[in-house]
Amino acid sequence: MQRTFPAGFLWGAATSAHQVEGRNTNADLWLEEQLPGSPFVEPSGDALDHWNRYATDIELLARLGLKAYRFSIEWARVEPAPGVWSDEVLDHYADVCDTCIRHGLEPVITLHHFTSPQWLMKFGGWRGDETPVRFAQYVERVMQRLGARVRHVVTMNECNISAVLHDYVQQLIVKGDRDAIDRISNNQWKKTAAERCGIDDESLYCSFIGAVDAKGVATVMAAHRAARAVIRRVAPHAKVGFSLSLQQAQAKPGAEKYALDAWQRKFRQWLPLIADDDFVSTQTYTRTIYDVGGRYHVPAGTMQTQMKFEFAPEALAGVLRTIARETDKPILISENGAAVANDKDRVEFIGRSLAGVHQCIAEGIQVLGYFYWSAFDNFEWYFGYKMQFGLIGVDRTTMERKPKSSAYFYGNIARIGSLPDDVQMQPQPDPGEDLRDLLTKDKAHD
Repeated sequence: MQRTFPAGFLWGAATSAHQVEGRNTNADLWLEEQLPGSPFVEPSGDALDHWNRYATDIELLARLGLKAYRFSIEWARVEPAPGVWSDEVLDHYADVCDTCIRHGLEPVITLHHFTSPQWLMKFGGWRGDETPVRFAQYVERVMQRLGARVRHVVTMNECNISAVLHDYVQQLIVKGDRDAIDRISNNQWKKTAAERCGIDDESLYCSFIGAVDAKGVATVMAAHRAARAVIRRVAPHAKVGFSLSLQQAQAKPGAEKYALDAWQRKFRQWLPLIADDDFVSTQTYTRTIYDVGGRYHVPAGTMQTQMKFEFAPEALAGVLRTIARETDKPILISENGAAVANDKDRVEFIGRSLAGVHQCIAEGIQVLGYFYWSAFDNFEWYFGYKMQFGLIGVDRTTMERKPKSSAYFYGNIARIGSLPDDVQMQPQPDPGEDLRDLLTKDKAHD
């Protein structure tokens, strides 16, 4: 039986400005990359020179068969100084949208993908009282220029990233990875970053990914509300949401509370925001099995990706079902992918992930689209250029683009809108009790 996806399903790939454009010198994380003692293993530099090569890159994505392109707008370029707006940069992003449309790709924009202007630190960064208003002013400028060209807008990427990183650090502590802990917790580079941003080293340097406390989360929430109000006023046709990093959660006996607590921090605390949005957006790469003591459990013999994630394509379907249990909002899969050296593994990951998505749609879950991360092998933040997520490889000496077999495999699925007969989901090894079941029991207990 042919497994066809709904008409209008968004078949895309994703990037972010800082990771592909290059020379994003006004951004806060650019500064972090350059500093001695920074947790970044290398700087982004020219990245993939997508700033200059976007037209041919978009044409390539269209030739491969994709129907949508998710990319981010760089606030640090649009507003290089407080209240100073670059018409040239806004024209650039308008042409990125127009180039997508000319080639039959729907542009889906993300207004903030981790990076912020360095000058924002003078106003408290992502703990600052003025940040929601300033972000909304930036959003208004962007939407006035781009709003007519887009139908779906993600205000901020992985708003729960601080909770995800908190759990990551906790796992490093459990594993006793002292080198990694020291690199992340080193405050000297943070003091230097503060000084370079024009604030004294007693002031808080707080990037988006460092907004780990309640004040930071409240600031992010307020910024989304303010941005959403602007978008609905300036471009009322556009659908609005924000993305969350979500893993399929399971628990071994005795570890149930860890899975429930993590879901509260990573998803449930965001439900009041989601309630007024048009869709909820998930970025899912793996599953997390909680062991006694709150440790992550990886089944013995399980394949792991370059990111040390369990190779778990079926996790995406698990997350979709859990989200659908919590809210009836349509779901956008804004990122899903695997960092693997063997492209055959990427082909398998994409196929099995999409088989799960189709199964969820058949169950009545409304899924708007699927964006593979990433279109290209790109700068992967703290990990530099070592992680191979891309459908398309890049020779960073010549900047030559080299589509992989996975690009043609996924592009053909996107072109025809259905899955090959031989693509099937697989049983998950060594499962714990799934979060959906835990949530049902938890509700019954209440």
